[in-house]
Formats: sequence, structure tokens, C-alpha cells
Amino acid sequence: MGSNIVNEYLMGYTIAQVNRGLTRGDFSAQELAKHYLSVIEKENKEVHAYIDVYDDVEEQAKEADRRISAGEAGLLT
Repeated sequence: MGSNIVNEYLMGYTIAQVNRGLTRGDFSAQELAKHYLSVIEKENKEVHAYIDVYDDVEEQAKEADRRISAGEAGLLT
């Protein structure tokens, strides 16, 4: 697990492929969210792609991990 694995999954993969990585446990939703948040923080000052980022992203990722572990997750959990 870790940010290197997350980086690999973000490069040209579909959401279905990322979902498989999440369900296999290659990385967690929390790791994925933290990676995206760090990219947004670093890059958005220049590209202005995000108007707002919700304060509860990490909480939502934690809930997604719980759902994945419990077998309750859908493709877009």
C-alpha cells in the first residue's frame, strides 16, 4: 500500500480499475483521498480546477473503506 501504489492507479486507469484496486486492498479510499487532496492543494493554485473541496472528504473516505470491508460498496462508493 501507500502513495506509490495510489500514484500508479491514478495514471490512466478507469474508475472501474481503481474500484478493483480498492476492493482487492491494494490501497484504501483514505489513501486515495489523501493523495487527491495533496495534488489539489499543490496544483490548484495554478490550474484553478476546483472551486471548493468539501471539508469531510477524509470522513467520506473512511466510510467508503468501511463499506468496502463490509461488502456493501457499489462502484462509486
